[in-house]
Amino acid sequence: VTGIISNSDERYADGVLPMLQLTDQIDFFVFSKKEGAEKPHPLIFEAALHRARTFYGLEHLEREHVLHIGNSYDADFLGAKNFGFDAVLMDRWEDFDLEIMNAEGVPVAYDFLDVVEYITKRT
Repeated sequence: VTGIISNSDERYADGVLPMLQLTDQIDFFVFSKKEGAEKPHPLIFEAALHRARTFYGLEHLEREHVLHIGNSYDADFLGAKNFGFDAVLMDRWEDFDLEIMNAEGVPVAYDFLDVVEYITKRT
């Protein structure tokens, strides 16, 4: 199951994702405006977990089996980890100090191939 949690509004799904040809690969969207909470607030992660559980009838899906990938250390990585999700920090532009991230145990990916490698090592 693949979903998007965004602090933007629904126009993101209508405008940006079709340009990137990603719409068909996304099972659900969670937008902060609709949920009334932005990342890192737990309510938005709870909404995503609920959608993931109900999308394919995965009512027993546990938080620790959900992987959140995001590009904000505070909103995405810490928000997801504090909620109980696994998380990877996406650093496509090498903005983060890798030495600090490694010292703090933060998995960093530079592209989605790195994420696949992370998932492969976990299983």
